[in-house]
Amino acid sequence: MSVIMTAAGEALKARLQAEGKPLVIDTFVFAHIPNLDPTEQLTPGITVPTEQVVYTYPIPDEYRAYVNPNQVVYSALLGSDVGDWSFNWQGLVCSEYDTLIAAATFPTLEKRKYSGATGAAGNNLTRNFLLEFSGAKELTGITISADVWQLDFTIRLLGMDERERLSNFDLYGAGWFSGDGWKLARQGGQYACAPGFGYVGGIRAGLAEPMPVVATFTPADVWLDVCLKPQGSDRVATAAPMVVEPDTEVPFSAADETGLMHYRARIASINAQGEVIDLRPPAFGDPVKNGGTLTGLTAPSGELVSHAGTRAAAIPPDTDWAVPRYEVGSKKLQVFLAGVPCFPGDDPAKDQFREVGQPGSMSTAIQWHDEIPTDYDIHVRVK
Repeated sequence: MSVIMTAAGEALKARLQAEGKPLVIDTFVFAHIPNLDPTEQLTPGITVPTEQVVYTYPIPDEYRAYVNPNQVVYSALLGSDVGDWSFNWQGLVCSEYDTLIAAATFPTLEKRKYSGATGAAGNNLTRNFLLEFSGAKELTGITISADVWQLDFTIRLLGMDERERLSNFDLYGAGWFSGDGWKLARQGGQYACAPGFGYVGGIRAGLAEPMPVVATFTPADVWLDVCLKPQGSDRVATAAPMVVEPDTEVPFSAADETGLMHYRARIASINAQGEVIDLRPPAFGDPVKNGGTLTGLTAPSGELVSHAGTRAAAIPPDTDWAVPRYEVGSKKLQVFLAGVPCFPGDDPAKDQFREVGQPGSMSTAIQWHDEIPTDYDIHVRVK
């Protein structure tokens, strides 16, 4: 095994010490160099072998620790959600100055990823890189004492995340938004989503400040894409609007190139004149094309508990309008369409409300047997 602090790293260290500035080492780089002899001493002029890099790891603050005033250690916790690749070279990089600080070589190691499809086991690797020089703790600004990471909780933690997501999905359905959370609006020719929160695919998406949305064409549909993105040793809910052509088939859930699952809900449409039509669930949801979701139905008998916003397009015949799992209990769940004289095929003299859930049952999908026109609201009550 060969370990070296590079000439560029030494020069940067000396310069920053003289200037009284911190040396922030924030990136692990892993590479596989063919025919590498790990016993051969590295040269001080070494640089990152860009063509052979197999993985780059941003080092979380909590994985930068000091051993004593002159020793600091950087750690990379490679869980079983990372792989598959081999590596025999690792380096520490200061991204602020684009400088390789130190490097090490060793016999080839294998990094395997757990496969849910095949059940193939993954492995957990912890890579530690110790740097020693006078005043290391002070120069790097590290204040965390070194610890040991030995256990792989990756699969268990991912399972906990998924159980919570599914529980939220049971409660909120494919999409649900509170108040004006993520509501798209146009101001001065610009579009932005309003602060607030909502649930998409069971993941809570919060927004602290207005988020600009760039629509380079109209008409357009605007969807919200939500995922649990890895960040250090955690997974953080990340949400971003996506603008697509009208009626584009956008899957409710899809995995990206890294295998990370994304969940989507349509939140608005923009017509040819640039006007915004709010389509956020439960005002209007899209678990399936031409479908919708109503959630949070709790009220005394006879009270109107929820209503949806106006739909801009007709619903074709024989289309299911999805109603989420809702425990009706001892009461009945009923629905009617405002702006439509009666359900297609029904007697106009009948009560507009149609029962969609019987006592003691879970609510079911509502099917329209004829085309439902535009410009109506859907109302729900418990009886």
